[in-house]
Amino acid sequence: MLPIGPVLLTLLWILVGFGLLGGAAAQLGLGSRGALLLTALALLGSLVDVRVADGLRINLGAGLVPLIAALFLLATEASLIDGLLTAGAGVVAAAGISAIGWWFPPGVPTELNLFAVDAQVLYALVGGTVAFVGGRTPRSAFTAALLGVLLADMTAYRLQLWRGQLPYLSLSVGGGGSWHTALCAAVLGAGLSFLFAPPRRRQVALLDSVHSNRP
Repeated sequence: MLPIGPVLLTLLWILVGFGLLGGAAAQLGLGSRGALLLTALALLGSLVDVRVADGLRINLGAGLVPLIAALFLLATEASLIDGLLTAGAGVVAAAGISAIGWWFPPGVPTELNLFAVDAQVLYALVGGTVAFVGGRTPRSAFTAALLGVLLADMTAYRLQLWRGQLPYLSLSVGGGGSWHTALCAAVLGAGLSFLFAPPRRRQVALLDSVHSNRP
């Protein structure tokens, strides 16, 4: 299977490195250097899985790095209201992913999912789309998508624990392996927010991009 997550992160690294996404990184509150650091840590961390409990693993690149990024972005929101709204959008995104999980549960073989499509694909699509609808800005959508996937993973783990399905089913927080589900959902949510942004916000993003490319 094509390693979607690492390929996406590598592409983002190249685009940010050449200054093509400087405005986007600035609007997310990361800046070009922060975005480069985030993608680098996610790529390197994807090689390491840490066992947290029976049936629960956290991939450093797909789980821990997105968690730290989400908490940082949430803590540095412009106001408490903005933070609460973003957290609320994350909870709604988690609910949407959990609802999909009833039909396409995590931890089962890929061939048991929709048309042999990995369930992580559906989680990223749902998480990113719901975060885009609930988020007011690209930054909010990005953060909400990260929180949504991570919260949904922990909810799925608690349900598996309650049903006694552990340790037979193993869950990787954030989507390990070829899918960095949390980051893919975040990029989708922020991308949709940029794409459907009002013209004025697009102009601001363009100006931010120009300024970020200046020496």
